[in-house]
Amino acid sequence: MAYEFEDKCAVTRAISLAATNSVGLAFYVCMVLYGLGRHKYYLSDYSYKEFLKYDYLDWIQAFITLAISKISICLLLLRLSKFSKLKTVIYALLGFIIAVVFSILTDFVGAALPIFLLWNVKIKMQNKLAIWSLMGFGIM
Repeated sequence: MAYEFEDKCAVTRAISLAATNSVGLAFYVCMVLYGLGRHKYYLSDYSYKEFLKYDYLDWIQAFITLAISKISICLLLLRLSKFSKLKTVIYALLGFIIAVVFSILTDFVGAALPIFLLWNVKIKMQNKLAIWSLMGFGIM
């Protein structure tokens, strides 16, 4: 009975991993519909823009899935550990993982902001993509 809460958490983690993998699969289906596997030359501007959108979203969900997996492993190690020093190290590792994931997510959001700023600006798509790339990488 002492581990009932942890077991329910493990089931919840498994369900969340399955859900994020399903979301990733849905993003790949959308990317195939908009040109995954075809050369950019053969894609319309709209298809390429939609492809990039779903590719970007897929990267975000991939980082979330990896973070959930790492946190799940750390929680399992906490449950198995009998040593207080090891538990302290695992808690520190958990905090580090959460901080890194938060940092990565804020980087993705910050890199996406130029897309929304230039969305309705009347310039060529090629110029928009160049500006988005430069601003996203922090060069401009």
